[in-house]
Amino acid sequence: QVRVQVAAHGPDGRWARWWIADPQGSLLDTGGVPCGGVAEAAFTAAGTGVYLLQAQAGAHDVSYSSATHGICYPADASQRLGFTGATPDLHFFVPQGAEEVPLMLQTRDREGVFEVLDADGNVLAKRDGLGQAEVMDPGGAMVWSDKSSGSVYQRVAVPVAQGQAGRVWTLRFTAGSNASIHRSNLYFADDFPGYVATDPAGLLRARE
Repeated sequence: QVRVQVAAHGPDGRWARWWIADPQGSLLDTGGVPCGGVAEAAFTAAGTGVYLLQAQAGAHDVSYSSATHGICYPADASQRLGFTGATPDLHFFVPQGAEEVPLMLQTRDREGVFEVLDADGNVLAKRDGLGQAEVMDPGGAMVWSDKSSGSVYQRVAVPVAQGQAGRVWTLRFTAGSNASIHRSNLYFADDFPGYVATDPAGLLRARE
């Protein structure tokens, strides 16, 4: 039995529509939820595999959770991950053989700060809402910096040190004082496995 919750976030009462499909693409359930509300769906999985939970919310945000199974979010060039205001830590898997983590980051929160942490908790990169980006080595020494506009996508490529591949890293966003009205976006570039999860147990990992 799989149970999932869909929450819609927005300033008015417009509804978000959602649907669930099995690994073969067959529709299992569908429904709607008003902004500010939470809907729950439950279904029996016919087998193992990746099930799709998708929502159409217009200009609003939708979040998902599950008490029974892991959930991950796509974050690649075709399905960029966006959020308004704050977000929990986002975990992602760095596959064996990866030499760098290529991120594209953008925020309209001028006080907001993205941070990339390796599997040991070392902060390896920062990018703020003013467009200042820095990459550090595990010891904290800066190895790269760049200045752009905070409101445009900026590429931040983080080198993968020895012993850090094949492990789970973290992407953290610290919101500013007026973050509730600002939009932020991110995605992984260069065919890097573009999946994140608020719980590492929900991560999809590249087959090795």
